[in-house]
Amino acid sequence: MFYFLQKRPKSQIADDKETNRIKRETNLKESVKKLKEACANNDVQAAKNTLLAWGKQKFNANNLGSIADYCDARLRDEILDLNQTLYSKDANQWSGKKLMQAFTENKAREKIAVNEQSTLEPLHRL
Repeated sequence: MFYFLQKRPKSQIADDKETNRIKRETNLKESVKKLKEACANNDVQAAKNTLLAWGKQKFNANNLGSIADYCDARLRDEILDLNQTLYSKDANQWSGKKLMQAFTENKAREKIAVNEQSTLEPLHRL
């Protein structure tokens, strides 16, 4: 007996990839919205949980330290500060304002970098 593997049409594969991309972007946007809320309320635990969810989706990272490694210096410092606040003996008052500002700036830099990479230089200059 011969069994033939049925291949999915290329258009269906492309549709599946597009659907997954849209779901991922929606989840990332939801995480950013929750992070804004947590930072506005200076809620350390909510900020931590939201950053962990965002980092898992974006970088497949499972702790704040590894998420910080993927970010620019300012956001990295703010994430590490949040981490220190969570686990230090002297739980000092944490303000989410700096974290959200650094997060927003990091996101803007990523957008600029993606736009610059997507523009190809011509093969032959005239």
